[in-house]
Amino acid sequence: MNYKYIWAWEILKGTTSADIVRGIVSLAREENAPARAIMRLHDGRWLTLEDLSNEELVQQIEDEAKTMM
Repeated sequence: MNYKYIWAWEILKGTTSADIVRGIVSLAREENAPARAIMRLHDGRWLTLEDLSNEELVQQIEDEAKTMM
């Protein structure tokens, strides 16, 4: 799984290091994170697009993910 929403979220946050994002994606793969995960919380849970209440933010993440396909 490519975890495009993690990539999109990190880009929107301003993360400039692909190595950092690759590390997060690697962890997501190891932990079998949900396909629509965007980040890992401190308690080990994966936050997904469905957990967000801000529909505008969800749309921004989805739009950014589309540019990567």
